Amino acid sequence: MDTNSKNSIHFKTFENEDHTLGGLLQYELLPNPQISFVGYKTPDPQAKRIELKMITRQSCTDEESDIIVKNAVRDLLTKVETLEKNYLAALYEYEHK
Repeated sequence: MDTNSKNSIHFKTFENEDHTLGGLLQYELLPNPQISFVGYKTPDPQAKRIELKMITRQSCTDEESDIIVKNAVRDLLTKVETLEKNYLAALYEYEHK
């Protein structure tokens, strides 16, 4: 890391997860104005583990980066709940025509 940079690089490891969560987290974090880069990898195709790399635009602690990721997970859960609600409403409407 460039010591003159105000950016921070953070790595997060998620055990028992795969591309499903990795892609969703990347999708949710990329538009965040605090983030300049986010990516993930599965270091071993046999292991269910992803490693998330996140570069923030300004220096932040590991605890602050944890909050950014937790907020992204919370936002994803809200989107999934909305999707489920809309799906069930559409299914009910279709079945009761």
